[in-house]
Amino acid sequence: MGAIDLGRFFQSYKPDTNLGAPRTRAAPAGSPHGAPDGVDVSVAEVLSQIGGMTFNNGRYRTHRLEDVPAWNQTIATAWNETAGKLTVFAYDWGGAQYALYKKDTVLQFSAGDLEFVNIPADVASFYNEILVEHPAEAAAADFYKAWLDSGGAVPRYDTCIGYQKPLFLGGTDWIENLELIDLDVYWTVTAPIIARARKVGVGGKIGKIEIGD
Repeated sequence: MGAIDLGRFFQSYKPDTNLGAPRTRAAPAGSPHGAPDGVDVSVAEVLSQIGGMTFNNGRYRTHRLEDVPAWNQTIATAWNETAGKLTVFAYDWGGAQYALYKKDTVLQFSAGDLEFVNIPADVASFYNEILVEHPAEAAAADFYKAWLDSGGAVPRYDTCIGYQKPLFLGGTDWIENLELIDLDVYWTVTAPIIARARKVGVGGKIGKIEIGD
């Protein structure tokens, strides 16, 4: 597999140097295309170039290659039908996670919604076409501008601007319902709530959620 050209992506997305992005570690010796178990090789190719980075003043961020398996599990906690079928590779300012499914589809998962979004694109076209040509839809660029214009903080690599009250629990999709929060905490708390809400259905009683260590 040849290197994936990210030329168009880099024309529109500029790396941030002040938001605590760690970059990615070198690929494990002997792993194909630097891909850990359960990680699609095309995703590994991209993350070997830009893993662990943040772009456009915190709007779009990429996971480190070594963190992908853990994020695959986090998403599977919320949407158990995705277990073993996804490679999570990036997230936006609001904490929405992007994952490759079956080579030619990117799925977007929000901690505020029970349903995920299907984006018809492989990894290369997602970076060079979808993110470049449709930033408002793919990375909520306009909403992010509104947040910043209101005086909201720019999220560092390990934080996001999450919903105080998820949309599926009646929260509003606007600035007053947003807060700066640790990315891992946001998803660790919300993923089991999503799983329970999807199980009981709209209007059902979710009940007590146990959050592990």
